Amino acid sequence: MNHVKIELFEEVKNHPALFDWMISNSFTGFGFMQPNETDTIWFNTALVDFFQKNTLAISELKAELQKFKPFSIDFFRITLSNSNHTSFAVDTKLFHFDNSNKIAFGFYIEEIVKEEKIDILSSIIQSRAYYVVTTDLFGNYSFVNEHFCKVFSFKKEEIVGKNALLNIIPEDHQKCQDTVGLCFQFPNKPHPVILRKPDKNGEVVVNAWEFSGQTDAQGNVYEILCTGYNITDQIRIQNDLSVLVSTMSDILMVVGTDFKIKYLSNSWERLLNQSVEGWLGANYLALIHEADKEKLTIAVQSIGESQTQTSVEYRILSFSGEWIWLRSSINYDEATKNLVFTSQNISDNKEKEEKLKELALVASQTTDAIIIADAQGRITWINKAYQELTGYSLEEVLGRKPSELIHGPLTDQKTIEKIREAIKNHVPISEVILNYTKDKQPYWIDITINPVFDEHNVCTNFIAVERNISAKKIAEDELRATKASLLQTSEVALVGGWELTLPDRALYWNEITRSIFEVEPEFSPALEKSVNFYTPEYRNILIKSLDDCISNHKSFDIEMEIITQKGAKKWLRLIGKMDTESTPQKAYGVVQDITKVKIAEAEAKKSTLLLQKLSSQVPGSLYLYEFSENTGKFSFPYVSAGISEIYEVTPDEVIHNPELIFSRIIPEDQQRVIDSMELALLSFDRWEQEFRILDSKGNIKWLRAASTPEKTATSSLWHGYLQDITKKKEIENEITNSEKKFKSLFDFSSDAIFLFTEDGVIDCNDAALKLLGMTAKTQILGQNPADFSPEFQPNGQKSIDSVNEKLEELTNREFYNFEFVHKRYDTGENFPCDILLNTIELGGKKVVQSVIRDITARKETEAHLLRAREQAEAASRSKSEFLANMSHEIRTPLNGVIGFTDLLLRTQLDETQRQYMSTVHQSANALLDIINDILDFSKIEAGKLELAPEKIDLLELGGQVADMIKFQAHRKDLEMLLNISPLVNRFIHADPVRLRQVLVNLLGNAVKFTQSGEIELKVEVLSSSPNNPTLFRFSVRDTGVGIEPKNQQKIFEAFSQEDASTTRKFGGTGLGLTIANKLLALMNSKLQLESTPGKGSIFYFDVSFETEQAGPIKTNLPLSIEKVLIVDDNDTNRLIIHEMLALKQIQSVCVKNGIEALDKLKSGEKFDVVLMDYHMPYLDGIETSLNIRKKLALNADQLPIVLLSSSSDDDSLQQICQELSIQQKLVKPIKIQQFYDSLATLHAGKDTNSSRTSDNLVTNQDEYFQAKMDILLVEDNPVNMLLATTFLNKIVPNGTVVKAHNGAEALLKFQEKRPDIMFLDIQMPVMNGYETATAIRKLEAGKNPVPIIALTAGTVVGEKERCLEAGMSDYITKPVLKVTIQKMIEKWVLEQPKTEILKAQSVERLGVHFDKNELIERTGANGKLIIQLLDLSFEQTDSFLVEIQQAILVQDWDLVQSLAHKLKGTAYSVSFLKLGKIAGELEEIKEPTLEKVQELIQELTQEIACLGALKPAMLLLN
Repeated sequence: MNHVKIELFEEVKNHPALFDWMISNSFTGFGFMQPNETDTIWFNTALVDFFQKNTLAISELKAELQKFKPFSIDFFRITLSNSNHTSFAVDTKLFHFDNSNKIAFGFYIEEIVKEEKIDILSSIIQSRAYYVVTTDLFGNYSFVNEHFCKVFSFKKEEIVGKNALLNIIPEDHQKCQDTVGLCFQFPNKPHPVILRKPDKNGEVVVNAWEFSGQTDAQGNVYEILCTGYNITDQIRIQNDLSVLVSTMSDILMVVGTDFKIKYLSNSWERLLNQSVEGWLGANYLALIHEADKEKLTIAVQSIGESQTQTSVEYRILSFSGEWIWLRSSINYDEATKNLVFTSQNISDNKEKEEKLKELALVASQTTDAIIIADAQGRITWINKAYQELTGYSLEEVLGRKPSELIHGPLTDQKTIEKIREAIKNHVPISEVILNYTKDKQPYWIDITINPVFDEHNVCTNFIAVERNISAKKIAEDELRATKASLLQTSEVALVGGWELTLPDRALYWNEITRSIFEVEPEFSPALEKSVNFYTPEYRNILIKSLDDCISNHKSFDIEMEIITQKGAKKWLRLIGKMDTESTPQKAYGVVQDITKVKIAEAEAKKSTLLLQKLSSQVPGSLYLYEFSENTGKFSFPYVSAGISEIYEVTPDEVIHNPELIFSRIIPEDQQRVIDSMELALLSFDRWEQEFRILDSKGNIKWLRAASTPEKTATSSLWHGYLQDITKKKEIENEITNSEKKFKSLFDFSSDAIFLFTEDGVIDCNDAALKLLGMTAKTQILGQNPADFSPEFQPNGQKSIDSVNEKLEELTNREFYNFEFVHKRYDTGENFPCDILLNTIELGGKKVVQSVIRDITARKETEAHLLRAREQAEAASRSKSEFLANMSHEIRTPLNGVIGFTDLLLRTQLDETQRQYMSTVHQSANALLDIINDILDFSKIEAGKLELAPEKIDLLELGGQVADMIKFQAHRKDLEMLLNISPLVNRFIHADPVRLRQVLVNLLGNAVKFTQSGEIELKVEVLSSSPNNPTLFRFSVRDTGVGIEPKNQQKIFEAFSQEDASTTRKFGGTGLGLTIANKLLALMNSKLQLESTPGKGSIFYFDVSFETEQAGPIKTNLPLSIEKVLIVDDNDTNRLIIHEMLALKQIQSVCVKNGIEALDKLKSGEKFDVVLMDYHMPYLDGIETSLNIRKKLALNADQLPIVLLSSSSDDDSLQQICQELSIQQKLVKPIKIQQFYDSLATLHAGKDTNSSRTSDNLVTNQDEYFQAKMDILLVEDNPVNMLLATTFLNKIVPNGTVVKAHNGAEALLKFQEKRPDIMFLDIQMPVMNGYETATAIRKLEAGKNPVPIIALTAGTVVGEKERCLEAGMSDYITKPVLKVTIQKMIEKWVLEQPKTEILKAQSVERLGVHFDKNELIERTGANGKLIIQLLDLSFEQTDSFLVEIQQAILVQDWDLVQSLAHKLKGTAYSVSFLKLGKIAGELEEIKEPTLEKVQELIQELTQEIACLGALKPAMLLLN
């Protein structure tokens, strides 16, 4: 049989559908049958074990299966029995294989239910207490039992087939449907729900149901079984009990054995007018009458010792001070060890007992009215009290019935009938009835009538005792009104009820509870759902409290937080108790919304904390003073901690001995303080006093006390504040003593001082009289300050308006200082003055003090300084204009010198001529550098130089700076290193011109002062955080002469170098570092220096720039490059290259020279690329490469070599590289993008190498300038005209240069023939460059503008912007170089032809790798979509190479082929034809091996690299 088992396992592996069929069905076991072996069926171990466990014979199963040959059906059932006569149903499913007679069997086996179980179910169905119904999947009744039909008056045939919702009230429909949903979600489990249905009489019946989804053998629900019973009476009882608890008059109370109160019912407040919350936790004995405490204690002790229940009568003190008689039934709760008191008010009964005693003694003198009547009810005697009550005399009432005398219109007839019936039947009766006096005044009586029988039991008389209860009745009416009000208050206060019946745990809420939880009317408060209203931290507390209540009968009183159905947060107080006597048992209680209380408590806590903080911070003491009207005594209920600082006593000492406060007051002040307090007590006004006390050392302190009164029922409260004002008093004394000093200063001050109010000047000093040219104060007093001023101030405002405005402003300030013009009284002359206004208090009145100073001399000085400044600014403008003109005049001849020497150097010269001409060219450039330094320095000194930040590429800027310096460095055989950290954000916002100027200056100095070694430009990040600028460090390191410490500061000074010998040896203006440092100051940075003489220097600066994130440097590095050998004698350069490779997860090995490199390679260590420096000791790069190729016999395919050179112009070196098959040559310093691009093209394919790719993609630049074009050159200087013409003729040999010598001539030439491009000088006679450009742009209105390139000295701030505003297209700074003009022509004229050439060349190469037309057709020529698809495809190919290498490492060939399938789909979707073909070959390998897979991966890598190189051409074709 093993071969059958093996065959099944193979089928499972090869048929996913079979596996899914086996997993998705919960089979007990499986079987399998071969096509030609129908009599042999294999069964799995699980099935065999099941048969053995249940004593079933597997042979019987085989025999039964044979009956269903040829197995053409998919399902059948077999019944088997064991030796115990237990029957089992075997449901059999068949799986037929396509194109095969093989069959798999799935068996699901279940025991068949015995008849006894069916009988039990039948008894339940026929039960008269339970409903049993079933519904189909559409909610229609499929079965109902007799009890259900009887209760709801249905016949089975009428209801079967009807929808179950028709008989459920609409509010419960959703609840019913939700429960049915649970039956489908969790079948074969009961799901409880309470539903309401109308019975045959139309009354709503509340039923508790359990729904259960019934499933078939496959686990599918086929019907809903519903069982239920009537709980209407139970719900009503719960509602009645809830109302009973809230309205009962008896007091329910739970007390511990230590008499501490744990629970009080609301009737406590109604009876005793005592707050429930105020007494929870208090000792109950504190309220008991002293004479009754022992009796109550003994009664409680007797319960604990010998019995569980007792009754006792005692007196308790109400809030009003009255003693009330209670009769308490006390029960001992074994479960909680608490005492449960049920107390009734028996004060009235007690009173009646006493009255009966008195009646027996002095009936005639009792205050109750007594009537004696005969057997017919006629009055025979009344006492004095009756006469006083009714106003009738004994004579008036004898023989008459009381009803004839005292009944009136409002007397209750029903009560009268009750009394008459009792008299008729000779039975005692007590009633309350409204009667009327003789003069028709109503009064209420409590009447008790007792029949008197003789010895023969014959009624002879009636004795009626009447008590006037009018006052009590009024009180009861008021109490009833109060109860109604309390009920309304309960509703307003949201105190609701709840019940939890057992054992079904059905939860009931009354309407107030539902409103608290803000639930919908149809919401059913199931316990599980209700718990979810409580916030998570309280749910376990609630569940535990309920469990304790139910299991241990332990009451609870807890506060919790909920979130209502509408999302509102509330605080609730939840009280619960277990009722074990009801049937069924239940837990019940109340729920109260205490949200406002909680908020108030929080606010109270906050206020208390604030009061504590305030009282601890204020420099004094807060207090509460109470005077009791009953006792006439005073006390301090509260004193803050500040009292310790004032009185040197603690707050507790003052509270216990209030006399301490008054005993310290000195005798002279004591009586005054007491008298003022008594007066304040009578008038009930605010009290304030200042007085003195003696401290413990005998020193006098001044105190100030103030308080505000508050009246209570029995006392007066004074909330006050006590403050030590000793220092204030001392200051007041000092102020008083200083008045004389102030008067002296006022009189003898040299400044004029005026004091004035709204009524005018009230005083002034002698200096004021002198200032205004007056002789007596009478001339000033009473006048407005505007009266001794001209009518108008210099700003045109009226003086009187100005004065009023200043005074108004002073109300918002402590002082006000301003300038004003006054007029002298004697000469009438106006003079300027400085005025300071402030307010002071004199004699309890606010006064304005004005201090005036004559500032005529100061104003004359200011005018002189203003004139001097204007002259300086005019001189500065002249200087700027001079610099601009001088720049233009100097640069014009320099332009000719530099330009023509450059042209001469490109002609055939002998060695001597070339040397002389090179010297002239270098000298002219040096002179230009000096002029630039002086001009920059002048602009910085004048504050005219401004930064122009823009987004720049930091990698590109670093490369540009290195390129500008590397030629000078290589000429001196210096190593030039560019070290930009990989962590640096690529894009920054900075002024590229000025940042480049600083770096070039530092690098130029490094080259100048370094004779051997290396120079390094390093850029790194010091700190970076999101949403903040990034802090960079730029440093330039050299191995030059170094700088002595004493001279390190000197070099930053203008026109200075380290010493005179340096100046002679190295040259320069000494302005470079000064200019660099000033430029850095504009960037909020500065230049710093670390230097060691003889070893070198590091110049660095730290500067913050805004940055932009850029993606990783894009390159398609082949996965075949895993390990690189770096051969370089420079340690720093090796480290830089190592970090660049590590960034791309490429391993590298570093050696210092060619000998070490050859040793590494001879050792057998494998490398994918060698990076070889050219200049090295022992063996240089060429010699080492020759040994690799010849002696080690490693060709270019086996080991590619990249040469690192310091010169890119050596033709012989280029020839040697070709002979040695050196694929790439990189010029130092190495730039990261250039480096990656070079590596990417190394393995682009055996038929494609980098140099060839470069040649094909980049057209010879000379071809661009063969086109014919018209050029308009406008220049007034003949030398510059000749130079520019020469440049243009060389650059565009087929072009026509049209010349003009000024703007007016240029305008005419332009109108004669529109040029292709125009070069325009700025400073020219007749019409300058700005005017010319503006005029040309007007002529061009509506046409494509001709590019206009400005030729300018570029030394004046804003000159570039002015050129662009005038309509010029671009900007060239003199001296003009050939390369600059060449770039402008390429940029503005030849850009489109260049693109077309690239397109033409690219079409030929792309055809093999990329089908452009197919992609355009597929995307509907959507250019934007094509770009997005190409970018996405290149991203996926990059990730593919990483993922597939990981899969190869673990030799997961399924994953390799899956990745190849994915790559094939990506490739064909963007028409990468060759890539898709290779990926398809990899996917279809029948038996993958490492060798086969790596061969195809190599092809894929090369093709991906090739596509990466062709990507720019693809985008051009779009």
